[in-house]
Amino acid sequence: MFESSDNICSSCSTSQSAFAKSLLVDSFSLAPCGHYYCPNCIERQKKKQFPCISCSKIIDKSKLEKKTLDESEVFSQILTLLILSLTYFLKVDRDLRVRRKIRAIYNRNREDFAVLKDFNDYEEAVEDIIFTLVHGTEYEKKLKMEVFIY
Repeated sequence: MFESSDNICSSCSTSQSAFAKSLLVDSFSLAPCGHYYCPNCIERQKKKQFPCISCSKIIDKSKLEKKTLDESEVFSQILTLLILSLTYFLKVDRDLRVRRKIRAIYNRNREDFAVLKDFNDYEEAVEDIIFTLVHGTEYEKKLKMEVFIY
């Protein structure tokens, strides 16, 4: 979404927006050679000067320029993260609701089967039904009918 103008750490390949999302810190450093470094990689460099991982030019820590995301980019990242979290929560909630309903109908135990393979096949068929209902494939109507008939 907002990765197109994203800065990528030359050392660890972390994107600035990913770093900001995970740590709520948004400053990367731009080296004089034009390569970016995240705060973690800069901190790992014990010496005052170190070679650039991309071009091998010597970088002086004091000459690094801080590059921060503007307020609208940070807001956009936080909003996107909230939307993704809510979407994930709704998917998990749907999975649990469907799983409870299907398990109430298909409720046979291991003891109900003479052979373990038959029980495993039964369990796999039930999981296939749950997956199909949760993720909504073309067979959803057919499976709803199967569940109703069972």
